[in-house]
Amino acid sequence: MACGGLAAPAAKRAALAVADAVERHGRGFAPGAEPAYHDRHHQAEAVLAMAALVRAARGASLLDPREAPLLLLAIAGHDLFHDGSVAGPAGRLEAASAAATAGLAASAGVDPAGIDEVRRLIAATEPSFRPAADDLPARLVREADVMGSLMPQLGWQLSRALAAERAAAGADDRPTVDSFEGRLRWLRGVAAESLPAVSLGAARNRRDQIAAFALAAAAPTADEGARLLDRRTPDAAHADYRAALAALAGKPA
Repeated sequence: MACGGLAAPAAKRAALAVADAVERHGRGFAPGAEPAYHDRHHQAEAVLAMAALVRAARGASLLDPREAPLLLLAIAGHDLFHDGSVAGPAGRLEAASAAATAGLAASAGVDPAGIDEVRRLIAATEPSFRPAADDLPARLVREADVMGSLMPQLGWQLSRALAAERAAAGADDRPTVDSFEGRLRWLRGVAAESLPAVSLGAARNRRDQIAAFALAAAAPTADEGARLLDRRTPDAAHADYRAALAALAGKPA
């Protein structure tokens, strides 16, 4: 994957400028009005996930060292100025984030080729986008974006936050992303198969969570299990699901 050079001082200036913009944007909302999911927590969480993925990719000699700071810069700005809205054409929010991040990167001295790559990577976080199998940078930025939501416990918290955000924006999701059926659908569609993600346990984590739907409800399939769990009280359903995950984690890989 071709990319421009990104000198360390320019990378640092750009990252600090983006972080400052994210913080000011979050603080600009009235108390309690910051998007429930696309907030400062998500931005920070995605950067941490990207750092882990980049470290794994570099350790396996899979990533050009010039690409690493571009990936971190892109994920830092991938939801810059996100307002929690759902209306408009696909890619609208990603394009706005890319433009804002590119402007800050240019002011910090990032070269044009590097800025173009940051724009491309932010555009790759649009949910329906499917990167090429050999486009590791785009795959990594997508995985970093959702890594928190792939976690068995944190993932449910984030699913509830996203469901609240989308409902507040007028989305009519059926099933909602915080239901068992909705989470199963999301887990099946999410990407977590790059070699760095696999090395961090993301793929196994995803498979176990899918398998737990059937096990938790003593159902023949994950789909039937999700439907049965959604009919139970939330406390009982989640207790059974956590128990199923624990049982699966105790099995040999």
